[in-house]
Amino acid sequence: MSVRTLLNQNGFSLVQILVGVGLLSFLAMIFASTSLSQQRQIKHLERKQDVIELRNYATLILQQSDICSCQVNPNLTQDNSNDPQLHFDATAPVASQRIPFSKLRTGCAADSTILVESDTTLNSGLRIRSIELANLRSINSSPTNWLGEWVISFQAGDGEIPLKPIRLVQRLELETAPPSTPNHRFIKSCLGVQGAGVHHVASQSNVIGSGPLGLKDIDLAEYGFEDTLPDPHIMVSMNDGNYDALDGNTVDAYQCRYTKLSKLQFRVECWTSTNTSAMANRSSFDWMALQ
Repeated sequence: MSVRTLLNQNGFSLVQILVGVGLLSFLAMIFASTSLSQQRQIKHLERKQDVIELRNYATLILQQSDICSCQVNPNLTQDNSNDPQLHFDATAPVASQRIPFSKLRTGCAADSTILVESDTTLNSGLRIRSIELANLRSINSSPTNWLGEWVISFQAGDGEIPLKPIRLVQRLELETAPPSTPNHRFIKSCLGVQGAGVHHVASQSNVIGSGPLGLKDIDLAEYGFEDTLPDPHIMVSMNDGNYDALDGNTVDAYQCRYTKLSKLQFRVECWTSTNTSAMANRSSFDWMALQ
């Protein structure tokens, strides 16, 4: 074959064209692989951030004795989804007993906002596998003073980096009066999260702001929070989406969020919009802060 037949009209040989196509394909594969790796890293960081926030919120909730107690004591629960599991055998070997939970809420009411729920997936792709109060054990053989460990575990998908579970040690008071029996005991109350490093906790329920947007400024200094300590963790959730009782209206949009004004001050905006009013109407809300 002559040299002329190996050249195209632009003067490039067939071999050169094949080499060029091969190089382009190789570079495209490297770019695609790098891009996929970066996307996985970004998703992992998003899931990890969700774990950090969930840990902070869980600490905030479980540090509140009344809110924690009404979810673990079957005589106090309003949401009965966990009730069948709330008794355990106190005569079993130490730390062998565990109580599974389908969900944890941010308050005692049956319709309180769900903090975390087993077998669900968050927006970041973080999959909640299970929630347990595990490793139940007595403190110095006391019949009433016990410890348990909250364990919130996660399910890694294909190609995802596994995440360590959240672990929080909870101090507990057990019920010993009848009908509680050693092999059918239940928790009377929560006594706080051990080693949580919590200095200040504050909360309010059913707060209503001003104007259609339900604006409310909150200063945590009034609750004893300090500038010298780390930034507070804050959580806001809608309570009554139709506080002003607009009959016959269906909510078609809503928003309940906060904006930091300073280290210890934040502003809440909480409203709903109905299909007939076509405008914002203030909503009541609950808030909690931990430092």
